[in-house]
Amino acid sequence: LPDNSTREFKESPSILDLAKSISPNLAKATYAGLIDGKLSDLRTLIPDGSKVKIPHVVIGADLDQLNTMMENIAARFIKS
Repeated sequence: LPDNSTREFKESPSILDLAKSISPNLAKATYAGLIDGKLSDLRTLIPDGSKVKIPHVVIGADLDQLNTMMENIAARFIKS
């Protein structure tokens, strides 16, 4: 994780599983994840030893900024 903490799971977790293990609120606010810098769907399983970032929506965030982020994510998924 970005703070250099680690989590251990019996099986490879999805990004959403990891978010839930950190905080139920994070799981509700996240929309994708970065696994070793690659944008990934919430259902993507995280390989052992990966660096993971979980971007999330901050309540009260600028809606234009949020819309731009979501458009960028959608465009990346459509390309792949």
